[in-house]
Amino acid sequence: GWRPPPSTDLTVNTVDTHLRETLPKISRLLGRGLSDIMIYWNFNLPLLLLLQVFGMLVWILIGGTDYFPLSALCWVMFVAILFWILTVSLCFHCSATVLYLVTAAVDALSVNQATRGRHNYNCWAASAFFAFLTTLCYAGSSYLSYRGWKISREEQ
Repeated sequence: GWRPPPSTDLTVNTVDTHLRETLPKISRLLGRGLSDIMIYWNFNLPLLLLLQVFGMLVWILIGGTDYFPLSALCWVMFVAILFWILTVSLCFHCSATVLYLVTAAVDALSVNQATRGRHNYNCWAASAFFAFLTTLCYAGSSYLSYRGWKISREEQ
């Protein structure tokens, strides 16, 4: 059969060897990077939206009631409004997860201070529910932020 000239054979073999070594590395890097970026944006973006909605519901539901006599609900309002306004980062989400967990527990325990069936009771119970949902969203977003940070560190 036909064979390329010897000088071309060396070049073809060198390029072929280089491509065989390089392409798997590039595809692994791109495949991992693209899939992780897609995972981050596909899951974290909706979580960020849910954080805004649930967090807003927590402070709106309490803010529409007579919560001032209960200092625990003042704490709930402080955490809910503070983290609703602050910007996004890994440390922010981790601290928000912890504080929102405490806030959700305080909010749930404060529901007993209201009379069942009254406006305050219903709003406070709903607020406690949304505080727990917000906590779960912050925890999920913390995990995804950590994962994104870890991947970016490995690529450096």
